[in-house]
Amino acid sequence: MTITAMPPVRALPRTQAVNPAISTRTRFPFHVALDSARHDVSLVYGPQALSPLTIRQDKLALTSLLQRWVRVRAVWDEEALSSPHLESYLSWQAGSGVQIRTTEQTQVTFALLDSRTSVVVQSADSGNGVDGAVTESECAETTGMLHYLFHDLWENASPRRSCGHAPDDRQALDVLLLLARGYTDEQIAASLGVSKRTVSRAVTRVMQELNAQSRFEAGALAARRGWLKGVGTSSRTKL
Repeated sequence: MTITAMPPVRALPRTQAVNPAISTRTRFPFHVALDSARHDVSLVYGPQALSPLTIRQDKLALTSLLQRWVRVRAVWDEEALSSPHLESYLSWQAGSGVQIRTTEQTQVTFALLDSRTSVVVQSADSGNGVDGAVTESECAETTGMLHYLFHDLWENASPRRSCGHAPDDRQALDVLLLLARGYTDEQIAASLGVSKRTVSRAVTRVMQELNAQSRFEAGALAARRGWLKGVGTSSRTKL
């Protein structure tokens, strides 16, 4: 008879230090665990409210994931959304590319990383949602059970969309599409039949609109928001 060892279950402490080369602050273990995701993160936020500090750490963790092209889906408990600062945070999540749904059914805060690892917050000793100790596990039974729970919550929850709107200017969408493809200003100008200076002004405008830190990020954010669906560039279009 062959005995197969169970994957380890780790109980992580309440806080964990960040690499000193990056920051002297501490991070909640829930967010430290998210760093290991490479392809997909599924989040469930329980009914506990998130403090402003927790939101700041949550935002940094999600920004890092999205910049690495990790798909992020989140289910929020509607009970936690009575606070105005959480409403604002959900708008930020939706605008940044997180797929969001809301429901009345969540009881526990947890995350699934690449459908392989589960991270569950021990909410009994936490009053702010994700800032308590967590249990991280690669046990197939535990992860499978939570994956089933997330799927059920996701299918029965209400979609929440970004409050941002795509530009009405078709040419701006053309520029964003080419930015998402990694085109340079010169290549965009040649494709659209306009001057490089005109393209540069348009790129600056859309970057400001999206609060993007780079040209490529502007295109990526527009793609995540669904602005570029069905958009195709037309040759020699004037901006």
